[in-house]
Amino acid sequence: IVLVSRTEAKLMDVKSEIQGKYNGIEVQHVVCDYSNFDKAAQDKVQKSLEGLEIGILINNVGVSYRYPQFFHELTDDEVRALLT
Repeated sequence: IVLVSRTEAKLMDVKSEIQGKYNGIEVQHVVCDYSNFDKAAQDKVQKSLEGLEIGILINNVGVSYRYPQFFHELTDDEVRALLT
């Protein structure tokens, strides 16, 4: 699980809660404020996801795509629209 939020304290709380409930779950977190999702922030998130197989995106930033589908099936333009 990769958690992304602008508030590290909240990320750490959720990470601890998940790991406490579900033994053996690997949880990573990335501090990122999507209200300022500039090139540096985009690169930071992209680097944190390198090498991971992302199968499900739960987006609570306020935007989404047209209909449910696996993240890897999205076009680059659709992903960019979610993140900018």
